[in-house]
Amino acid sequence: MSTSSSVNAWRRGSRRGFALPMVILVTLVLTITVGAGLLLTAADHSAGTDHDAHLKAYTVAQTGLERYFTDVTALPTTFPDARTIAVPGGTAQVTLYRMRAASVTDSAIYVLSSVGKATGRGLRRSAMTPVAERSVTQFATWQDGVFDADAAYTSLAAVNIKNGASGSVNGFNVSGCPGGDVAGLALPDGTFTGKNNFISGTNGDTPLGIGTPGPAGTAKDSVGIDWAGILAGSLAPDYGFNAGNNAHKQVFKDAIIYANWPVVKINGNLDGGWRTPTGGGRGVLIVTGDADLSNVEWRGIALVGGATSFSGGSVNVFGALISGLNVQLGQTVTESTMNGNLSVQYNSCDIAQAVLKFGGWRRYTNSWSDNWPTYTVQ
Repeated sequence: MSTSSSVNAWRRGSRRGFALPMVILVTLVLTITVGAGLLLTAADHSAGTDHDAHLKAYTVAQTGLERYFTDVTALPTTFPDARTIAVPGGTAQVTLYRMRAASVTDSAIYVLSSVGKATGRGLRRSAMTPVAERSVTQFATWQDGVFDADAAYTSLAAVNIKNGASGSVNGFNVSGCPGGDVAGLALPDGTFTGKNNFISGTNGDTPLGIGTPGPAGTAKDSVGIDWAGILAGSLAPDYGFNAGNNAHKQVFKDAIIYANWPVVKINGNLDGGWRTPTGGGRGVLIVTGDADLSNVEWRGIALVGGATSFSGGSVNVFGALISGLNVQLGQTVTESTMNGNLSVQYNSCDIAQAVLKFGGWRRYTNSWSDNWPTYTVQ
């Protein structure tokens, strides 16, 4: 055999042995590359899922916080007040803590903590992955609905108590109701005429003078009622009625409308044909014109723009009555008259019920946070 033939045979054998390692090497490199790509894709997917869960938990926590402020319309009596609130995408564990109790000079301070859990589908990588949580907090205080009454009956115009041997205008608060007593009758200086044996309160049987009469006088400024604002809609009525409408008078007599101490507004005069149901109406009564209260029994607050008149059988207002408010608008209001078996009784409990819906939460500015530590103070 020649030398050339031997070399060629050796070379052909070497080529067959070199190809297999190269295939294995390329396959290994491709496998590693594909595997790395899959790992990166899985990592990106997991990071995206975790990010979505994190954002959803934050949304759940903030939604729970807002729901508490909206749903809780009366200040809790015990603390901490914890509630579980279901919202879209999860549940929020919302807890109200009292950080400082109220004092004579300072209002109470509360902090509301909401821990949101994102329990929606697709927010966990596996059953072993914890449910995403996020917490937010907000400082707030509770602002009560306030109504400052000078007397059981306050008028910005003259009042004349004429006939009758029974009845009362009583400023002594009902037993068991919070707050002190007030005068029985308050009105501009020198505008009371008639009998004073109906009147009782902190000022005895003498009406309390609150300033000079008329649109140019000072009495109109002593009553803390923004009558112009109320007529413009700042105190939105739950039920509005037009004077002289017989159909409206029938609705006004329906007891069901008074279940939640509504704001009831009469546009115009409330005449003797308006009657409340058996047991009376309650809430805030607004009459833009004159009001004949002869057939009306009312619990809460009655605000009358013009003059009031009482006559006939039993007439009862429990809470506080203010008339002549149109004087604040520059109008002259005629004299109010009181006859018969009437009763105006100061009642802070009924007043508090009437203004309860106007109280609520007031948040402190720049007091929201999402890094509140574990809080244990009651």
